[in-house]
Order: sequence, then structure tokens, then C-alpha cells
Amino acid sequence: QESGKKHSIHGMYIPWPWTVNVGGQGYYFKNKQEAVQFIQKKIAAGKENIDVGCMQINLRHHIHAFANLEEALEPANNIHYAAKFLREKYKKLKNWSKAIAHYHSSTNIHGSNYQRAVFKIANNIDHHRFLLKKYLYNTKNHITMNLDDFAYEARGMSTMQLSKKID
Repeated sequence: QESGKKHSIHGMYIPWPWTVNVGGQGYYFKNKQEAVQFIQKKIAAGKENIDVGCMQINLRHHIHAFANLEEALEPANNIHYAAKFLREKYKKLKNWSKAIAHYHSSTNIHGSNYQRAVFKIANNIDHHRFLLKKYLYNTKNHITMNLDDFAYEARGMSTMQLSKKID
């Protein structure tokens, strides 16, 4: 949720891998190198509360999660670590709602607010998926990316049927 960047034309939020949050202020960069340079400057200036990447991993609390900043900002690494961390929370708490809250913060008010925001997104996942498919299949965008056809085929709808539905 924190790494969502609103698309200027389509008005939908998309996860942005080169997102950095410093003390509650979000920054979006064109590429990984710009993000790394920004983080290095903030660390040199004494900032410690820095969240990085699409899953917003906090460098202060997860200092040993990655070998370097480049690794932390690599989407696959960032997501893998976040999933591992969330599984560890679930293993300890035996409850997904609590695990999601504690993923963000074990302080009740912060964790609860985060958990509600995640559930709001999850409850609207089909709408978000539809918007993303619409965006990806819009010929004006010149995108040739093919996004998880199996998710729709599992529901009995082929990609071709979906494309027709969107048009």
C-alpha cells in the first residue's frame, strides 16, 4: 500500500519498486540507482527510519535482511523477504489478522490501522485486478506484457474473453 504510485493517466495505484519512505515522507524514483543514491544521502545525514522497495522494508528494524541497498530494492528480494517476515509473524501469532498488523507494527494502533487498510485492498482485489488487466491490454499503452492468465482461466474466463470484456 505504501509503495503505490498513482498512474497519471489511468488514475490507478500501482506498486512502485523504487519507493523510499523517510520518516513518513514518501519518495518515488525513476530507477534503482536514483533510489540507492537518495538512501545513501539520508543515511549519511543520520536518518534511520527508512522504508524501501515495493514492500517497504524498514532498514532500521531489518538491517541484516539484505547484503546491500541494491539487493533491498530488487523487487524479487524485497517481496521474498516480506513474505518470509509475514510467515514468521503468523507462525508466532497463529492468526493472519494479527500477523498482518504486526508486519507493520506491534504497536496496536499502528498495526490495526495498517491491517484495516490491507483488508480494504484485499476486499477489492477483483476490482484492482480488473483495472490492471484493462491497463495492460489497452493498446494505447503499447504494452506487450501478459499478466497471469491462469488467474482468470481458473475462474473459467480466458484472456481472450477478458480482452473482449474490457474493450
